[in-house]
Amino acid sequence: MRHIISDGALEVAVDERGAEAVSVRHAGRERLWQNEDGSWAGHAPLLFPVCGHCAVWLGGHDFKMPAHGFARKMPFAVTAHTQDLISLRLQSGEETRAVYPYDFTLDVTYRVQGNSLSTHLVIGNPGQEELYASCGFHPSFALSAPMGEYRLRFPGQEHFLHLVHDEGGLLTGETCDLGTGKELVLCDDLLREGRTLIFRVCSKQTELVRGGAAEATLCFEAPYLLLWRPQGAPMLCIEPWYNLPDRANAAPVAFSERQDIFRIPPLGQRCAALQIIYH
Repeated sequence: MRHIISDGALEVAVDERGAEAVSVRHAGRERLWQNEDGSWAGHAPLLFPVCGHCAVWLGGHDFKMPAHGFARKMPFAVTAHTQDLISLRLQSGEETRAVYPYDFTLDVTYRVQGNSLSTHLVIGNPGQEELYASCGFHPSFALSAPMGEYRLRFPGQEHFLHLVHDEGGLLTGETCDLGTGKELVLCDDLLREGRTLIFRVCSKQTELVRGGAAEATLCFEAPYLLLWRPQGAPMLCIEPWYNLPDRANAAPVAFSERQDIFRIPPLGQRCAALQIIYH
């Protein structure tokens, strides 16, 4: 079931499946990818309890975690709904424990204010043992012009050192240096054949810019920023992640020992947020 929130020029539809924003209409224009060419059916999935290809190894057992986790395909329950806000919850159960042996709650709140959409995640630990988890955002942006007319603009200097991945989405250990500056030009060659660009960024804001004007501004807290699009589609996903994919051909690392995973104490919680301002 889908639910609508709105405020002024911004109207957002959120699906209970995956607690995913499936439509963002700003001033009458759809800003999320709607799969017009059939290349990707997603819109803005939420990634939990991992981002990308990240195995959950515990006690020598691989729990077969799907890429991007399981939350994006599961039904959430609506816990609050007003004109400009909706909150939804997913909690652990028999189905989640088959791939993730922890008790958890995941609360997602969307709020619109003017031309801004805020997404707030709260990972809760209802148990008596430490909870290990990560999360990320995967919003899409429908482009009104060819990819080559766009660039990402940052408030500070960034070193665009791409962490190379293989065909299975695992890191190879190689890097590709795309230079240093406050802007990254989004030429077609960078995002061909399903390649994902993976960067560690210092800035916590970026703008999707065409010509001299920003079409969207993202404010985030995550340390990694990924760029992807399917099969040359007229869209771009700009994805703040809290963890990296696994390394190819590397020995398994216990999930609880990863350095890029949240450690949430008993009865504690961890928050993550993303704000997108549409122009």
